[in-house]
Amino acid sequence: MLHLSPPAFESLAKRHCFYDDGTLRTFELQRARESKARLAALKAKLVDGVVLTLPLSHASYQFNPQTLQPLGQAGTVYPMLWLSADWGVLEVQGGALLDQKRQVAVVSAASIDLTMLTGEGWRLTLKPGWVVRRNARHGDLVLKEGGKAPR
Repeated sequence: MLHLSPPAFESLAKRHCFYDDGTLRTFELQRARESKARLAALKAKLVDGVVLTLPLSHASYQFNPQTLQPLGQAGTVYPMLWLSADWGVLEVQGGALLDQKRQVAVVSAASIDLTMLTGEGWRLTLKPGWVVRRNARHGDLVLKEGGKAPR
């Protein structure tokens, strides 16, 4: 068994200076700040903002796995996504959130056009019998089978 003591702090500081002139640390700190800001913007848009929720029963989707962004308990953001389900097809170029259990998809409804079924970075093509309705949270919308669309 080896009995090694951890290096002294001064020793670590000397090694740090040997391997990095400060540019790497600066780069990594900037990258961390940008990532934090990006996550906050996604949360504001797809969790806290006005959203359209779509059920994912019998869903299939295509996406680039290298672009996925985890958003904690809220789920995962898919920046680009093609999603097909019982209700039709959703094409996303501006980010969609799928909950952790992949039971619902969420897109921003902040600038939704209900006549064209488009929003900021997405387009929805519905099958007959499906409509967009108001949801429980103020301003939110949900995709449901049957009924009439909101006015």
